[in-house]
Amino acid sequence: MSLDKAVGFEALGIEKGGEVTAVLENLVEAGFLAEAGRINPETGQALRQRRFRLRDNYARFCLKCIAPHKGVIDDGAFSIASLRELEGWDAVMGLAFENLVTNNYRHLLPHLHLEGLAITSAGPYLRRAAKGPRGRPGCQIDLMIQTRRTICIVEAKRRKEIGRDIIDEVDRKVRAIDHPAVFCNEMAGAARVLAECRALGIAVPDDIAILSCGDFQYVCENQSVPISCIPMNGKLHGYEAAALLARLMDGEKPPVGPVLVPPGDVTVRASTDHTAAADPLVARALALLAGNLSRPWGVAQMAEALGVTPLRLARHFQAELGRTPGAEILRQRLVAARNLLRDTDLPLDQIAAKCGFCHASYLVSRFRRDTGLTPRAWRTLHGRSGAEK
Repeated sequence: MSLDKAVGFEALGIEKGGEVTAVLENLVEAGFLAEAGRINPETGQALRQRRFRLRDNYARFCLKCIAPHKGVIDDGAFSIASLRELEGWDAVMGLAFENLVTNNYRHLLPHLHLEGLAITSAGPYLRRAAKGPRGRPGCQIDLMIQTRRTICIVEAKRRKEIGRDIIDEVDRKVRAIDHPAVFCNEMAGAARVLAECRALGIAVPDDIAILSCGDFQYVCENQSVPISCIPMNGKLHGYEAAALLARLMDGEKPPVGPVLVPPGDVTVRASTDHTAAADPLVARALALLAGNLSRPWGVAQMAEALGVTPLRLARHFQAELGRTPGAEILRQRLVAARNLLRDTDLPLDQIAAKCGFCHASYLVSRFRRDTGLTPRAWRTLHGRSGAEK
């Protein structure tokens, strides 16, 4: 049983104010209530609404079993052979066991390999179902323990044996949470994350995206899913270091703080090259586009391949992505062109053909409009010679 403050005010017919907040906080201090986790695992941000749950099992028992029969009990007419015969007894005991686990979660940390880590949030997690075309199902988790880098989901069941049904239930809950992207400060860490995702059956990039620091091309591209990276721009580091040394030799004072050198543009590979779409039609369209980028087709041809009208496709794209199908086709073609300019020595006409542009001059025109540079100038700045290998 949990209490959402906003819902609680409405249910009690009272206005929001500091008095109710003070009462809730007093109940927390007295041990009757506990505040549920305040960090949203899907965004990493604090929840806007505070949620509370009954912490005391006796209070739970009173509300679930005593209160419904209070009139009969007060009249002295209530008799029962066994507590197990109480209506909803199994549900009450199940909730009591969940509460016992939640209140004593620190005893679980060594078994979950979380001992010694800073716990940022621990408690039940509830996400209500969202309505509308982009709606998603609700998700309720008995206990979610969060550290800076880990989310651990605990399902508390008052059973002697855990069957396949419980494992499948936990798996559905894990997949119901929107996984954040993972950023690794080294390529080896990104490779380990990718291997762990494969072992857990988490699809990259559909379920989770992985981005690493340092663009070691042959290492990144020889993973089961090629990993996107941020090049450290070693060439620019060298220029800045040489310029600083020259200034120091001319008698200038050393800089007060560090000299910051911006990294290069993200080298997009398969580990992040995915636009998540809750709309099934848009998801199908994006998958179709990704596999046929070299085809010189437009919105009409895409709509025909999907079996819908161009107007319907445009409405779905605008509602889901905030842009038209034509804009998304052009965006993905330009991204692919930048990748080929940076990672290969292919001539411009071949790059145009691979990315679905009708001819190289049109690619030059759209590329300059998007980046402010010609493809040749962009390749000079961002090509392989300027990236860390």
